[in-house]
Amino acid sequence: NLEICRRAKQLVPTCQTAVGGHHATLEAVDYHEPQMDHVFVGEGVSAFRSVLRKLEAGQPATGIRGVWSQVDGTFVWGGDAEPYDANRLPHPHRSLVPADREHYFIDYMKPIALMRTTVGCHYRCTFCSLWRIMDGRYYTRDLDDIVEELKQVPEPHVHFSDDEPFVNSARMDALADKIEKAGIQKYYYAYSRIDT
Repeated sequence: NLEICRRAKQLVPTCQTAVGGHHATLEAVDYHEPQMDHVFVGEGVSAFRSVLRKLEAGQPATGIRGVWSQVDGTFVWGGDAEPYDANRLPHPHRSLVPADREHYFIDYMKPIALMRTTVGCHYRCTFCSLWRIMDGRYYTRDLDDIVEELKQVPEPHVHFSDDEPFVNSARMDALADKIEKAGIQKYYYAYSRIDT
């Protein structure tokens, strides 16, 4: 990421660079480098939108919650991120890359679409960093909204790309009932713990 951003700044010095994800959330300081403008901590969807809105308006994209922003060579923290709400996210515009969709696959499942029905995990596994990233919280999407999104998915295979969708198995049973009632015929793939 740093090398890509360094090269981008060489080519277009006025461009804005940003990074997020697990590494940036756990060790934001690793990205406090001259070629980086914004470092997103946690689920950065609303923060990323805020940065884009400010840049679009021609304003400095600083002081945004959940973001370290470089100001005159120093990284400044915008404050703790806004509370996360899995139900506020819009459905992705899956129609934007139709030529690429046939190339999306996982093993034999081709083509495949990705969906999240939950975010986070409340377990404290020693081998996993997710609970640190999400502060041990587990966010769930509304089941009817998931079904509405599934109706828009053309692929026959769907990967529920949650970290652990089966923390609440009764919820997943209810989702399966709603999918069946809606008549959605697809193949599903998801991760789970051995005890869920």
